[in-house]
Amino acid sequence: TKISLSSKITFGSILTLSHTISYNSTQMLSPQERENRSDDLPFVIPLTRNAMQDIQAAQKEAKKLNHRFVGTEHLLLELIKDPAIKETFLQFNIDPNEIPSLVEQIARNRVRQFHGEINFSLRFKEVVKFASQEANACSQQKVTRIDLLIGVVREEYGVGAKVLKSLGLTKDILPKFKNRYLSHHLT
Repeated sequence: TKISLSSKITFGSILTLSHTISYNSTQMLSPQERENRSDDLPFVIPLTRNAMQDIQAAQKEAKKLNHRFVGTEHLLLELIKDPAIKETFLQFNIDPNEIPSLVEQIARNRVRQFHGEINFSLRFKEVVKFASQEANACSQQKVTRIDLLIGVVREEYGVGAKVLKSLGLTKDILPKFKNRYLSHHLT
């Protein structure tokens, strides 16, 4: 089955990502405009089972909180539940237990209560796109959890990226972070 990021989520291992904005046109939009923009043109991204489960859990979390969009913060909160990601954070002197309270502090002023169908924010879609690029660069057939985390950091403007940057996880150390994760995860 397929999952559309602009409609209800269903179970499966393929993600259909709606996206029509080119990088040139999004650069002209403010971060707030990019966050709230919807798009229609789909492209397909294969995901591992764990990555799919994290995306589904992020959507459930946003729905539970009555948020209008599934954002990067919802995904980050799911990714840090992975023991290998937690261990890798600790190896970089980053306490993953600090992340939920930091997410709450940053997102507190942005949260709008919403009842109805929720969509994925453009920032979330950008995270998945960056994750797909990471997977392709590593000749992987599917996007993994670590690719999603790298996507959160590379996106830069979302709540998830801001939290990770405040803790010291920046684009500069992503290659080392991924290598440590993989060495821990594969052992």
